[in-house]
Amino acid sequence: MPQGWTPLSFTAMSRPSAVPGFTDSRCHAGHQFYKDGVGDWQDVDYALTDQGTYWEMVKASYRLRIAKDFGDPALIQYTNRYEGANHQITYEPHSIWWVNEDNKSQRTNFRNAQSVTGTYDTATQTVTWVNAFGAGVDFEVIVQRSGFKKQIVAKAAPPAGPYTNNWLVPVFKWTASGVKVKPADGSDWDEVTYLEADEFTIEETVNRQLRSQILQAYGVDADGRRKTLRVLFEKRAGALWQGKIIPESLLQQATYPLRADTVTTAFSGAGDGNVEGFIAATTWNAVHDMTPGDSATYTDTTITLAVGGNGSNNNRFIDRVAIPVDTSSIPDTDIVSDGTLNVYVTTTANGDNDGEDFITTVETFQASTSETVVADYQDIGSDNGTAGRAKETPIEEGNATGQRKDIGSISTSTYLVITLDATGIGWIDATGTTMIGLREGHDVLDSAYTLSGGFSENKIIFSSSEETGTSQDPYLEITHAAAAAHYDTRTRPLGVEVGIGRRIRTLA
Repeated sequence: MPQGWTPLSFTAMSRPSAVPGFTDSRCHAGHQFYKDGVGDWQDVDYALTDQGTYWEMVKASYRLRIAKDFGDPALIQYTNRYEGANHQITYEPHSIWWVNEDNKSQRTNFRNAQSVTGTYDTATQTVTWVNAFGAGVDFEVIVQRSGFKKQIVAKAAPPAGPYTNNWLVPVFKWTASGVKVKPADGSDWDEVTYLEADEFTIEETVNRQLRSQILQAYGVDADGRRKTLRVLFEKRAGALWQGKIIPESLLQQATYPLRADTVTTAFSGAGDGNVEGFIAATTWNAVHDMTPGDSATYTDTTITLAVGGNGSNNNRFIDRVAIPVDTSSIPDTDIVSDGTLNVYVTTTANGDNDGEDFITTVETFQASTSETVVADYQDIGSDNGTAGRAKETPIEEGNATGQRKDIGSISTSTYLVITLDATGIGWIDATGTTMIGLREGHDVLDSAYTLSGGFSENKIIFSSSEETGTSQDPYLEITHAAAAAHYDTRTRPLGVEVGIGRRIRTLA
């Protein structure tokens, strides 16, 4: 942790402020700390250590052991230790099958797992087994902040499948004890019948509050086109199997290499990500006002905020960003005097430099703090969901116009800092999660992005809570104090913030 800071929670730290009597708190989107065996806070370290025949990671709220030989029957051993959890899941690679979507019992073997040795890239925290399922089909495990991603990497399109409607399904033997698998409807899988869903919860049978998550899977091709995938569980030959369903239509349309991932996580609270609206051959209003969006991402190491398109065919897109941050470590009755949102920028583009090419903060109303979904597209900046609040025109910003950040002036490889005004500070939730996000200027003002010629865009890309290490993830920095300290150090109380109920509200 930075010098002078003290851990408050898995995601937050504090230090005395430069103003006497005040405290600075940094509330991160991802884990900064874990509890050791005696319950003391320690800095997380997601690096794998070499243990001879396997790599191991133990300095986090989950443990991970990865065998070097892809043919090892215990290739991946994942253990959840978050908040008292203690369950282990073992993944054994087996094969890839063609499956008849119309009759799931019809199957043809495509590839088998091979005994090849993996390599570990310390910069990206990725273990890769080249030709893990035969020539041209690699496998990767990526160590992330709250869990791990395992993905098939197809370098070229496979031959046509044997059925009318084909799925290509990589399967792993799945071993766990003392847990129940639950799909979104809340039922317990009986470990007998075929089960298929977008996401799953893994709950310990003794204490159902101790759980892991298998998050929404994606297929992503070389052009960045993304498609959601479903995951199946079934019992065959006396064993439990987990498979990832890749439709043949995706295989035919993709630009290779194609990656198909699945994420298993111990901590599902880091729901920072982006939601994209995309429509081919359309108008600005159509993509700006579309409901729902086209795709959502919350498990990648980067987040994209963008507006753009292609002038030659009028394809248009908008990416909006949600960054839910747990701010419950702030004392409920403290007064907040200052706040900043901090994101580590890696890439920028400024295709329409017309004075509306800026980044600004908005309040979000996403359905869940643990993920982004396509329905959140209309709720990043205004609440158009079941709560029924009318769409804001103009959308309320959480910073003064002077704190709008011009894309052309934003530096990369450093933090972009946006200072919140009274409105933004009023969004801070001292008893839960602060729902804050970002939109680009044309998008928030509903002013059409000018397309001319070919492809162009205004965008920033910044590190997410899943970025390797802990030095680049998004965070809120908040200065706060008990009421007496605030009134002793300020000349007037106008515009200060007081914790009342769920939200920190403005007294003015």
